[in-house]
Amino acid sequence: MSEVGVLLDHLFRRESARMVATLASIFGSRNIEMAEEVVQEALVRALQLWPFQGVPENPRAWLIQVARRLAVDRFRRETTLAAKVSEIERRMEPSQPDPEPVEEQLAMMFLCCHPELPRASRVALTLKVAAGFSVAEIARAFLTSEETIAQRIVRAKRQIREQNLAIEMPEKREMADRLDSVLEALYPQDPWMGLLKPFFLGFAIVSISCHVGLRTRGGTQGVGRAVTTAVVASSVAVLAVDFFITRLLITLMY
Repeated sequence: MSEVGVLLDHLFRRESARMVATLASIFGSRNIEMAEEVVQEALVRALQLWPFQGVPENPRAWLIQVARRLAVDRFRRETTLAAKVSEIERRMEPSQPDPEPVEEQLAMMFLCCHPELPRASRVALTLKVAAGFSVAEIARAFLTSEETIAQRIVRAKRQIREQNLAIEMPEKREMADRLDSVLEALYPQDPWMGLLKPFFLGFAIVSISCHVGLRTRGGTQGVGRAVTTAVVASSVAVLAVDFFITRLLITLMY
């Protein structure tokens, strides 16, 4: 991969979610999908131009500017949205200070974790839009199919459009409830996860150890071999049981 390709891959991994949050804060939550698309288009433009024109001094600012113009062009083509173009262009004027990218991304995270959205959709949407993970990566993490994750994300985006949920920081009076929703999506803490896994893992270790211990023969050397066998077998069993229990609980929880 060329140096430009490496740089763009880095920018996509590190900055795409922030750029989507920036554009969505300008164009509204109804246009999250459009924001994702124009960011990808801007990256394609960079891949086509930078090898010949050189990398800009501020690559992120270049990408944001190109993505903004692409988005405005799309709005111009939509006659039903033509009335909004002047307002959007006003918000894009240099005299208007840009919000901090971190603040925009945080507001996007609160939107993705909105309590109106189903729990499973919150997690998938947050990882996709606010964190920049691909559908394939999210599906592998949740041990499910890409189609399932994609459907959750599509349904969540449709609900955001239909209910016109805004990309904004919650007010102080509702911050506590909204923050709980964010933490629930980022750090799912189900009591069954904490109770069932230790029980089954402990049962597997004890069962293997007892089985190997009762079959031990050959004095001291036999005990040494038995301990090694028990440790290896228990380690394999722990990995296997942990995998299947996690998969079962994730399926039930999400």
